[in-house]
Amino acid sequence: MNREKAIEEVDWYRQLVVRKLRAWGRDLNPNIRRLLISNIDEVVAHRDALQYKEAKDGYYIGQTDEDGLRHGYGIFTHTTDKHDRWTMQAGYWQEGRPMGTHTFYDADCPQSHHFLAAMHFLGERRRERGMVEVSISEKGINTRPRKYRRWEGFSLSTLVVGGLIIFVFLFALTRNVRLNLMIVGVIAAFYFFGSLRGRD
Repeated sequence: MNREKAIEEVDWYRQLVVRKLRAWGRDLNPNIRRLLISNIDEVVAHRDALQYKEAKDGYYIGQTDEDGLRHGYGIFTHTTDKHDRWTMQAGYWQEGRPMGTHTFYDADCPQSHHFLAAMHFLGERRRERGMVEVSISEKGINTRPRKYRRWEGFSLSTLVVGGLIIFVFLFALTRNVRLNLMIVGVIAAFYFFGSLRGRD
């Protein structure tokens, strides 16, 4: 990725948001619809001033200050080791911190879990998780405010390694194999059924 390709991607993101609003958000509040688009339009409006900055977990295209910190309107793309797993966050930044309501698209999950959201940030820290104010997906509109959480599916390796660590820790404390196996079994059951339940 470089500056020119990242700028081209801004247009693709705008088209994506428009498509999802048309498919998922027909009954969405008009003010929220305008906000979700306007965050990206503000980035487009400052095209000549956009700077490209790489990060360990993705890249940013947008306005920056003299120190190279995100300052103004921009888009941060969080990437993973899988090319089809990513998130996009567009909005206003101040000294590297997200401020106000951002446009957020979560594709760091299976296709059926993708969603578009208006996410609010207080601007208190750079790694703030953000509060999802409203989201739309193929399941409909969700207006329940909630902290953003990454999607996490079932992982056998996580279950096995986590269960083994818990068992060893408990055995060192109690020396009771049967009790420890029961506790690990209950924890494993909660993890398994939690992964099946999925996320909003």
